[in-house]
Amino acid sequence: MYYVIFVGAGNEAKTEQLIRRAVSEELCSEYFHPVRHMKKKIRGEWRHVYEKILPGYVFVESGDIAALHKALIRTPCFKKILRTEAEDGSFDFYALTQSEVNWLMSVCGRLGETEKILPVIELTQVGFDESDKVRVLSGPLKGREAMVKKIDLHRRTAEIEVDFMGRPVVLRVGIEIIKKEGPQSGDPGVSG
Repeated sequence: MYYVIFVGAGNEAKTEQLIRRAVSEELCSEYFHPVRHMKKKIRGEWRHVYEKILPGYVFVESGDIAALHKALIRTPCFKKILRTEAEDGSFDFYALTQSEVNWLMSVCGRLGETEKILPVIELTQVGFDESDKVRVLSGPLKGREAMVKKIDLHRRTAEIEVDFMGRPVVLRVGIEIIKKEGPQSGDPGVSG
């Protein structure tokens, strides 16, 4: 199961290094913090940048979260594993639901090689139809147009709302403006 560790913004990579050194692969088979691919205008020039999508959080996969918790308590960057309160008032570690894991895997690509490369939410390519409606052409938001709450063409971002970690979360992801498109039958548009 996948769990979420709060480590504080800026400590994600350091925590992953500590996990790699201090925890066996059997106890924690995967650990990562997803990033988003963005285009930002820096000194008048559009540049490709990669930013943490959920700063301060590291995702881990473990079959024995209690033993992992015990091992992580001794690492300096560790703050806490997110918990959820049960109906009887007790607390348990919050495991991502299968739909949350599926969403992460679908927008970030395949997880599983996180030591080599971080899961990345790539740019979504958008265009405009003849009535100037924004259309998702390709990328992680293709087929997920209903999640898009706002598109900021100036900043080249889309705000999406997802149910994640047990609550609705608004995330910003990068978009790339391709060109003005003609009408495409059956392709739902996203208004900006």
